[in-house]
Amino acid sequence: MTSTGPNVIHILKTFVFHKKTGIAVLKGDFRKAIDIFMSPKPDDRPDATRGRLDWENRFPKGEEESPEKEAQAAARVIKCLNRFMTAENAAMQSLSRFPMDYRRAFRCIPKTLRMMFLHAVQSLVWNRAASHRIKLNPTHILPGDLVMMKQEDDSIKGSNVHLVTEDDIETNRFSIVDVVLPLMGTKSILPTNEIGDVMKNLLQELGVTINSFKEVQIQDNDLALHGDYRKLLVRPTDFTYTIQEYFDPKQPLLQTDLMALNGEDIIISPPEDGQKKKIAMIVGFTLPSSSYATVALRELMKKPTSSEYQKDLKLE
Repeated sequence: MTSTGPNVIHILKTFVFHKKTGIAVLKGDFRKAIDIFMSPKPDDRPDATRGRLDWENRFPKGEEESPEKEAQAAARVIKCLNRFMTAENAAMQSLSRFPMDYRRAFRCIPKTLRMMFLHAVQSLVWNRAASHRIKLNPTHILPGDLVMMKQEDDSIKGSNVHLVTEDDIETNRFSIVDVVLPLMGTKSILPTNEIGDVMKNLLQELGVTINSFKEVQIQDNDLALHGDYRKLLVRPTDFTYTIQEYFDPKQPLLQTDLMALNGEDIIISPPEDGQKKKIAMIVGFTLPSSSYATVALRELMKKPTSSEYQKDLKLE
C-alpha cells in the first residue's frame, strides 16, 4: 500500500491557486494569471507575504499605472523572496526588466509548473464529470460512454477510443470498469451522452471552451495539451489483507525499511494496565498510475481520509 502523501489540506489549497491561475491562462489573461500566482499564500513566510502584498498593491488606488512603478515593485518583491521560490523569482525578474509584459513573465515560470496550472483545470472538470457519471449509474455502462479499445497501432491519439453503442450494451461487450472520461485537450473526444454536455457546461461555467486549449497553445508553444483519458473506476490488484490483534495504539504493525535493515521483526507488545485489545486490518494492493491509495482506502473504510478528519481521531 502506498503512502497517503503530504498534508491533504495543503494540497487542496495549492490546487485552488493552480486552478484559478490555469483558468486565467486559458482565457489568455496573463496579467491575472501572474497576479493570482503572486497573491499571498497561507503557508508563506512573513517576508514572502510582505513581498506578495507589495506586488498586490503596486498600483495604489487612484494612481496611474505605469511601467516604472511596476518595475520598482518587482525589484522590491525580489528582495523579499527566498532563493527556493524559483518560479516567483523568475516572474519578478522578468517584470523588473520588462514591466507589464505578463505573457513574457509567465513564460519565465518553469514549464512543469505552467503545465500544472492547466492540469488543475483538467482535473477539476474530470472530477466533477466523474462524480456526475457515478451518480447517473454507478454499476452499468451506458450508450455514449467512452471505452479504450486495445489495438496495436496507438500512434494516433484518440484512435483507440470507442463510443459505446446500444449493440455493445445488448451483447455485454463492456462493463463499468472499462469506462473512461477525457482529460480535456485539443484532441479530446467527449462522451455523446449527457456527460459530454456536463463537461462542456463545466467549461462554460469556468468561462472557457474546448477551443481555449488550442488558443493557449498559440500563446505559449510549451502548453500543448492534446488531452488524455482516465478510467472512471479502477479495481485494485494484488489485494491482500491480514487481521491483527494488538494493544498499544502506537504499536507498529508494518515492518519499516529501517526495521528490515536492522533485522527487527514486528513484535506485538503485551497489554499494559488499562489497555484494551484492538483489532486492525492490514491491507496491501496495487494501483495503476493516476490512481490513489487514499481514495481506495476511503472507499474501503467509508471514512474521510482528509487530515481535518484524521486529526480529531482519538488513540484509545
